[in-house]
Amino acid sequence: MPPPRFDSTLGIVTDKASVIIEIGTAYTKCGYAAELTPRAIVPSHFFDAEGSLKTLKLFDKDMSPDQRSLVLTRFLRQMYYKHLLAVPKERRVVVVESVLTPSEHRDLIARALFENLDVPSILFAPSHLLACFPFGTQNALVIDVGHKESVVIPVFEGVAMLNSWEASPVGTSAVHSKLRELLLAKASFDTAGQGVVPAKGFAEVFTDELLEDICVRFCFVTNLERGRLIQAAAQDTTNSVKTAPPPPDVRLPLNNEKTLLIPGLVREAAAEVLFEHDEDSKSLPQLVLDSILRCPLDLRRPLCEHLLVVGGGSLMTGFLARLKAELLDLLATKYQEKLPLTSVKFFQYAQSPIEVYASWIGGSLFGALEILPYRSISRDDWLKTKRVPDWTAKIAQSTGVDEGSDERER
Repeated sequence: MPPPRFDSTLGIVTDKASVIIEIGTAYTKCGYAAELTPRAIVPSHFFDAEGSLKTLKLFDKDMSPDQRSLVLTRFLRQMYYKHLLAVPKERRVVVVESVLTPSEHRDLIARALFENLDVPSILFAPSHLLACFPFGTQNALVIDVGHKESVVIPVFEGVAMLNSWEASPVGTSAVHSKLRELLLAKASFDTAGQGVVPAKGFAEVFTDELLEDICVRFCFVTNLERGRLIQAAAQDTTNSVKTAPPPPDVRLPLNNEKTLLIPGLVREAAAEVLFEHDEDSKSLPQLVLDSILRCPLDLRRPLCEHLLVVGGGSLMTGFLARLKAELLDLLATKYQEKLPLTSVKFFQYAQSPIEVYASWIGGSLFGALEILPYRSISRDDWLKTKRVPDWTAKIAQSTGVDEGSDERER
């Protein structure tokens, strides 16, 4: 007799395991509760094969709310029937989201799932808190290096400390932009007919997909000493700063006619944007230490020794070693008086890319609990107000102000 399905014992209201969805700026992860990895990791865009024949991004500000809702509904329907092979109305949903997600996006997701796909309930869970679950800890300083921004939120005793969060618009998108700039300035193409020509005349070749491929395959984060020299050389107009010999150049065949020649300097300089100290925006190490400074005194040392890095940007070769070196250098110089600490420690699983989907795994664990129905928003609750309640709803309830009234808006 064959063994029962893994989700046959997880029935609460239905006999089906919950669906876990994490919609990121660049990629969306989907799968089932109690599973160790997502069933699929797909780009967060939808190809309109029936209409405009264009690739439409989710939550595009250039589209109207109805258009955004339509694109999101088509994207989710394709995800259910192509990747999950499931009927939406039969399974509860856990949506893993950042605490900084706009309320408009949450309402669009709820509208698409409740009104168009008829799911029974939805739980919106904070990604930074869920990222702690796979590591078995309730205390961590969660550093999410995302596509558009990096967000640092302390978690202590299972509670996200929202008064101590820090964010900066530095992420993998900034690395890709810097990589494109360096390639146009320093790279070249080996063409079949014209020989070696500068890359400046082929700007249209450097698509987002090609930049991501180059970044993943060839770029890395260099050490602290070389990184400081690269930053100094980039700001020096007299060429007086001498740098160490760069790593080897690489050749990337694009087609039968062109081969991209990538200098070694480009490979190690692209990621420096994450660690540059700028007056307009903080570097990633500054975000970490400033977030710790916002915490109470007795929590600073434990958090500094419980650093949890997640997000696709954290998988770059040499990232954690460089981040640790930058933090120790700042603790010994600029932050010496404000933060008298001498050590930092990271959570890490050896030989595992769990950082990419750590928050999703946390959602998978939470989605298998019996408490899920009591923490979720039912379809009937949504149809009454057509709004996803958040922390402002608690304030309105305690003050007696209606959520939709003009007084609350003021």
